[in-house]
Amino acid sequence: AHKAVEEPDYESAETLATEAIRLDPNNGRAYALRGRCRCNGISGKDTLAIEDLKKAIELGERSQDSYEYL
Repeated sequence: AHKAVEEPDYESAETLATEAIRLDPNNGRAYALRGRCRCNGISGKDTLAIEDLKKAIELGERSQDSYEYL
C-alpha cells in the first residue's frame, strides 16, 4: 500500500489499506494510510479521510500522516 501511495496510485493504496483494516480493525497505520489516500484533493472523500485520520490517532498511531493531513 505504501508503494502505491508513492506512485501515486491512491485508488490501489486505498483498496489495500481497506483490506488491512478488514483483517485488523485496530491497525492505526492502515487508517492513517487510507486517510492519506482519501485526502488527495481528487477523490472527493475528504470527510472519510478525516474520519480515518482521527481513528488512526485514536488507535495510537503517531505517524506524520495522522496529523499532517488533518
